[in-house]
Amino acid sequence: MPTRCSAVTAPRCQVTAVEGANSGLPRSGVAANTVPEVVGPARSTELVLDSFRGLGPAKQKTVRTVGSVDEMRSTFEAWSVGAERLPARGAKVPDVYRLPDGGVIQWRTGSGTGGPTIDIFPTSGAARTVHLADGVPW
Repeated sequence: MPTRCSAVTAPRCQVTAVEGANSGLPRSGVAANTVPEVVGPARSTELVLDSFRGLGPAKQKTVRTVGSVDEMRSTFEAWSVGAERLPARGAKVPDVYRLPDGGVIQWRTGSGTGGPTIDIFPTSGAARTVHLADGVPW
């Protein structure tokens, strides 16, 4: 049985879903109603983007949504397991991580649309963003 990650086990951690898991990152989000559980080795940017595509829809194809701040934080923590922590980019961007393949993910405490935001910067291609779904309190 996999164990939750801690500071000690983080290098060996991966992500599975609490509900409906099969392999790799979960297709979590509003529609799937799952919250990632952290177990196993670090993930690549492509696996993070795979999980991103499974989140709730938004008006733009580079944006996805989640149903709560807790789900957003759990998703961010799952994606950042085993990644290298980088210096904060100011008070608004306190958590920044480089994935093993060079992609970067960051947590912003606020955005123009309101509430926290996850930014994904792949090594190539467009940046992706995760926001709270419309009407979700933060």
